[in-house]
Amino acid sequence: MLALLGLMSTPADLPVVTKFAHGKPCAFSMEYDDSMTSQVQNLMPLLAQYKFQVTFFINPSRPQYKAAIDVWEKRVPAAGHELADHTMHHADTIGYEQAASEIGEVAKIIQRIIGHPILTPFGTPGGVKWQVAEADLQRIFKDNNLFSPGRQDFYHDGQGDITRFPKKALEANTWRQLGFHGVGGEWLSTSVENMTTLFKFLDQNRDKMWIAPTGIIWKYIRQREALTRIDVKADGTIVPVFDEAKLQPFELYNVPLTMQVPIPPTWKKVKAIVDGIPTPTTVKGHIAEFEFSPQAKSIVVKRG
Repeated sequence: MLALLGLMSTPADLPVVTKFAHGKPCAFSMEYDDSMTSQVQNLMPLLAQYKFQVTFFINPSRPQYKAAIDVWEKRVPAAGHELADHTMHHADTIGYEQAASEIGEVAKIIQRIIGHPILTPFGTPGGVKWQVAEADLQRIFKDNNLFSPGRQDFYHDGQGDITRFPKKALEANTWRQLGFHGVGGEWLSTSVENMTTLFKFLDQNRDKMWIAPTGIIWKYIRQREALTRIDVKADGTIVPVFDEAKLQPFELYNVPLTMQVPIPPTWKKVKAIVDGIPTPTTVKGHIAEFEFSPQAKSIVVKRG
């Protein structure tokens, strides 16, 4: 009851935003490069079967993309997958003007597909000449609402146990990213059998891992880092306070954060009201858990 009355006595009485969504201790993202035909033919059915959402780094001028444009521009976003910028042609890129075109045109296509402004991940294409000054790259990012989440591990057949990557996330309670190219064909390919092995492992560990697209998890982490404090007023109203300068443009940082609020042991049903709107709330022991937007101005937790 102390947390709701604003009478804080110890840190344990305070509302907290969890490290990852839904209170999961670790996170894992899967990334697929180059808009490949094998991803459409072999990966998409697996993703639908296991209900995972991933990130596709696309090259809209490649023939593989054009041959399946309805899949990339309709089915992929409709399934909740993330489209990311991997340049138009995946070709040698030298200087600001060429980079601005290669990167910026993809950003415009993704915004058109999504239908509204969005913060989009960018991944530098590999295996090509890339000569773009960092200052120029940052200028292009700012002009197109792009960010670089970094690329971590990549996998293809012949590299051993594919489950070692999510195991690292579980062991270290951290976020890991794993990239791929072909799935059951094309270049740097991972067999459908190996991909299924990975998906089965992730499925068995859903309760421990937040499995989501790269940009979603990256934004969650940035938002949580920009949370300077959580104020609790005398009437119990909770007000999260962010350093908005760290999140620009702030209105595009809209990934829901997970908040946990201590509640009295007698409360079996609880409802959270965010900016006057009831939001789904879960009770875990003596903790109420729910999601809120970084743009939220007030949160009230009540006995339900």
